[in-house]
Amino acid sequence: MSNNDEDEETIPKANFLAQLKKLDCSQASIEQVSFWCQFHAKKAPFLAPVWERSLKSTTNTPNRMLAHLYLASDVIQNSRKKNKGEESWTKSWKGMMEGCVKHVWETCKDDAKIRRSVKRMMDVWEERKVLGSKATPKQWITRLGGEKEGEKEEEGNAAEHRRKSSATTTTTKRKEVDGAA
Repeated sequence: MSNNDEDEETIPKANFLAQLKKLDCSQASIEQVSFWCQFHAKKAPFLAPVWERSLKSTTNTPNRMLAHLYLASDVIQNSRKKNKGEESWTKSWKGMMEGCVKHVWETCKDDAKIRRSVKRMMDVWEERKVLGSKATPKQWITRLGGEKEGEKEEEGNAAEHRRKSSATTTTTKRKEVDGAA
């Protein structure tokens, strides 16, 4: 490998790392970095490990870890739609994605909001076969346990919403009856 080849790999890695440091969960941020990734799809084998190290170094900021997963999801799905480098990124992330998702799931075990987002993303990935037909993203988190807790919390929230909705309907009906009397 010549010095020129090393420079061609080092510059995108440094640029990618700088972009990942600014990454947040906003749609604009995800789309900006996703576009950059799609443009540099040929460098995916060199850039994917940079993404993995960045994700794992953000353990004290759960939203940034989630943003990394959102980025991967956006890059794979949009490059597939646009036919721009989907194979490069999918192949590069495929071997590390399960470990990264598990890392986020375990690191955020006390953050129900992050876990719900990860669970929802894994449902989408599996439904859309984002990482291919053999990948089972939902099982990555169910094998770790705790996924049922997130479901119980969601069921509890739904029950609370139904209870409040029912109470509002009852109050409205009482007012109608009282007003008609």
